[in-house]
Amino acid sequence: PAYTFLLRCHPQMPIARALRLVSVDLTRQPNIVLSDHGRIEDDFTRASILLYQGTSSAIYAVAHGLLPIYLHREGAVDRDPLYGLPVWRRRCTSPDEFVALLEQHEAAVRSELQAEWERARRYMADYIGPVTDDHLDAFLDAVGLTRHSSLITRHSRCTA
Repeated sequence: PAYTFLLRCHPQMPIARALRLVSVDLTRQPNIVLSDHGRIEDDFTRASILLYQGTSSAIYAVAHGLLPIYLHREGAVDRDPLYGLPVWRRRCTSPDEFVALLEQHEAAVRSELQAEWERARRYMADYIGPVTDDHLDAFLDAVGLTRHSSLITRHSRCTA
């Protein structure tokens, strides 16, 4: 009850349809806010933590400063797009674990959180950053191609 939850569905799943799938009337809960499917960035500014499962929006949530907590269901395929993020992200498998993570986050020293988020921000900036000539050249080299003027030519070592 001390937390406000902002619920946002995938664009292909209207919130009204999703609400019919749960046994509790979430619209009557005082700490539940339903997103109106406006800009996701607007929801990011209203939130501090993202509980997610298999959504690429988690990448952009981190860039906006949200702590991502991945909900992993036992026996389910792990679809965490942030699997390679070595810091900042958390994982839980139950409501009790989620509450414990919220409490740990609140109790954490702000400077430690800031340093951890800064590392995550740099990781995400590299992940979603613009394509540069250096990135393109590294990619082409990795697949056995080189860029020559405006033409792309094959390396002699490329046999495919």
